[in-house]
Amino acid sequence: MESFSFNLARELTFRFAVYVVAWGRSQRTLPWFAERILGEFMRLRCRHAPVSLIYFGDALAALAAPLARIAFPGVPVVATVHGLDVTYQLAAYQSAISRILPTLDRVICVSTATQAECLRRGVSLSQTVVVPHGVAVPEATGSPETVRWAARTVLADRLGFDLGDRPVVLTVGRLIKRKGVAWFVAEVLPSLIEQHPTLMFVVAGNGPERDQILANARAHGVEQSCLILGRVDDAIRDLLYRAADVFVMPNVPVANDIEGFGLVALEASATGLWVIAARQDGIPEAIIDQENGLLLPPRDTCAWYSVLGSTLSDRRQCWDAGYSGQRYTLARYSWPATADRYASEFQKLLQRE
Repeated sequence: MESFSFNLARELTFRFAVYVVAWGRSQRTLPWFAERILGEFMRLRCRHAPVSLIYFGDALAALAAPLARIAFPGVPVVATVHGLDVTYQLAAYQSAISRILPTLDRVICVSTATQAECLRRGVSLSQTVVVPHGVAVPEATGSPETVRWAARTVLADRLGFDLGDRPVVLTVGRLIKRKGVAWFVAEVLPSLIEQHPTLMFVVAGNGPERDQILANARAHGVEQSCLILGRVDDAIRDLLYRAADVFVMPNVPVANDIEGFGLVALEASATGLWVIAARQDGIPEAIIDQENGLLLPPRDTCAWYSVLGSTLSDRRQCWDAGYSGQRYTLARYSWPATADRYASEFQKLLQRE
């Protein structure tokens, strides 16, 4: 969500005069962010700065909307909601957002799945609009072979492991239950490795499911084919996108914990990587079946094994599909296109005043 707000604010500066209020500190200190917001509102009022619209980057920040109403009466107030910031299961938090979100002039949802969660919390359909995330446009880097060889060479130098010419399946994200990585390692990977013995499954991310993932890998005899990197920086993540053959997002259903959009899958596609993902929650808003990836039923072991097995049997065709998907993703989800849609929604509210 922080990355989203940063990129959107940057793009909007080409369309409006934007004044950013950012916290930039540990999430443990978020309760003090409201005080910071109020202070900034008061400073703007004292300077008689013209404020036409107030925008919050997520549902948690939008809890400060009543302060905006007090400081700037009559000014439209808008927020984007992403997924977990709506469904987070804390009674006091749910009570607060169920009271505040319906009072906003517009609630911009990153997917129809997130929109449905807002409707369940009292937001009217007419208040909402669905605008998907944007994604950065990568620099052109050459042919699929050149890209992968260069990325694997750099990774070998920086991280000390050499992927060589092995088939590489990648996933990126926080290791929590809904991401489905533990299920994938136990149910899909063993059969996949029987078909492709040199395959390497690379996992970039950390979280409470890490130990379960490692335990599943040991229990099913695939630990030598799993590379669990933990959290990586953006540069290593981008190298992994370029080094892999296919990206997987094997999400599974978890009550009260939705995947609002599936941004990492979109980032992978933007680098030219073919994506295979679960048809779950908001993921189909990012990955359009047969366009920039394939959507499979969650927890369908046979479907996942069959599709991945055949995909890796013809890696060149997989690379070509990834580059075709990249063109689709960049045309549909570039940050300038996303910012244009936000600007259009803001203008509608400003013209209504």
